[in-house]
Amino acid sequence: PAPRKRRGAPAPGTPLGDFVAIGPDGSVRLFAKNPDMGQGSKTLLPMLIAEELDVDWANVFVEFAAVDAKRFGPQFA
Repeated sequence: PAPRKRRGAPAPGTPLGDFVAIGPDGSVRLFAKNPDMGQGSKTLLPMLIAEELDVDWANVFVEFAAVDAKRFGPQFA
């Protein structure tokens, strides 16, 4: 296979897809498309993302995604 081209780090404030955005201050915003009803979408998943991105847990924020099935897929509880 051909080697992948390196694009470098995204500019501060650039969204990393529909579900993750890194702010200019280094904070990470995660967009949850479904409400948390015990599945861990507002605790376990953000902790894993913080670990993978090597970001302090205090700088990780979870927000509910806008209701937009085209962008986020089916949204339900």
